Amino acid sequence: MTQQDDPITMIEPDFDAIDAMGRRAGAELRHVAPPNGVEDAVRSARRRSTVRGVAVGGVIAAVALIGVVVMNGNDDSTPLQPVDSIAPAPDSVASSVPLAPIPLADSLGAIVFSTLEDLPAGSEGRDVFTADADGSNVRLVAKGWDGFGLSPDGTQLLGTKIATDGRRLPYIIDVGATEGRFIEPSDPNLNLGGLSWSPDGTRFVGEGFNGDDLSKRGVWSMAIDGSDLVRLTDPGTKVDIPPSEGAAYSPDGTRILFYRSEEGDDRERMQMMTMNTDGTDVRQISDSKYRTETGRARWSPDGSKLAYIMFEGDGTASAEKVRALFVADAAGGAPKQVTGWSEYHDFDWSPDGTQFALSKVVSPAGDGKGELQIHTMNADGIELKQVVTPDSSSIWSVLPEWSPDGRSIMFVQGSGDPRRYEYRVLNVDSGVITTVLPAGEEDYAAVWVQAGG
Repeated sequence: MTQQDDPITMIEPDFDAIDAMGRRAGAELRHVAPPNGVEDAVRSARRRSTVRGVAVGGVIAAVALIGVVVMNGNDDSTPLQPVDSIAPAPDSVASSVPLAPIPLADSLGAIVFSTLEDLPAGSEGRDVFTADADGSNVRLVAKGWDGFGLSPDGTQLLGTKIATDGRRLPYIIDVGATEGRFIEPSDPNLNLGGLSWSPDGTRFVGEGFNGDDLSKRGVWSMAIDGSDLVRLTDPGTKVDIPPSEGAAYSPDGTRILFYRSEEGDDRERMQMMTMNTDGTDVRQISDSKYRTETGRARWSPDGSKLAYIMFEGDGTASAEKVRALFVADAAGGAPKQVTGWSEYHDFDWSPDGTQFALSKVVSPAGDGKGELQIHTMNADGIELKQVVTPDSSSIWSVLPEWSPDGRSIMFVQGSGDPRRYEYRVLNVDSGVITTVLPAGEEDYAAVWVQAGG
């Protein structure tokens, strides 16, 4: 299937304005696990008014499509349907929150979020909050934190900070505490970033680096107490990167996902790899005919499959607008293309592994103004249905993320103004949309809290 098979016509949005949003949202993306990947999401919006989503601490994100012929030849896309939108959330979320962080004590709500305002000079990071699924009962859980990195049991946050010697090192803090501690590797010349918890919470993996010193490049693993530092990969002149969204480990903890550059330090033309947790049995999962970029892959909930987005052409992900969703068995075998070639950006598995949510460019009015919208689709690529449509205050919708119980999808919806976007929650059964984090003077990044966390 070729690009010509997709009947949707699109025009270019205001790239400069959306790029400005991305610059505000992200800091040191290469080595810091970003809060919910919003900065990557907005960079994707540069090509088509949108943003991308990500999974943190066992939370995963998804995307959907319409108006495209899937690989099995069916065109089951559902016509656009209106949805009722309600917005019970307060006008200003952070301003009504007490200044002192709360202790854990089962206090985490349905979502965790952080502000994305510009950081003042000398600031350690942004504040992290929790709230119920309707945006109410907002509480502060950590101050001065960059990213989420919520542990599997919901009691700790794992991220990175700059140590006194100038290295970027893992840093861990108890939820509700005001101070944390560095986790210093035994190698005094090693930096570590892009961290992911293991499912049992005893270890993490990260990207090792030390400037131009190739001997430090690769994926490294370490126990959460700082012991047992292990280098898992040696990419030579290439670069290996675990998912910065914290989704490196398979759900059963037996395999690790990472990305390997095709040449040098090029992080926009990569192939998807997996390995055992001790670094053995390295396999390339993706098809070398296509390319991907970091953050474009997700383990299935049972860990048996990997889904990922690839793009055609020899350019970068920024330049190549034609993408498709693939699914591969984690144990190996030929990947299966489950969508046609169109402009896909983000996706998430449903908790039971039977569906995807995806963001894809559509042109509902037939006027050539293509914008990303949220859809759902069966995991085999059939029964496409658009589930979110624009309202009077929004144009695009992206960053879909299933709730742990599978009843809701949280997503970001915005207008032409890159600073005006909201987090909303769709009730999958009723179609009712609730505004959780309204647009205002501050921007946010949010993820669901895993059930039982």
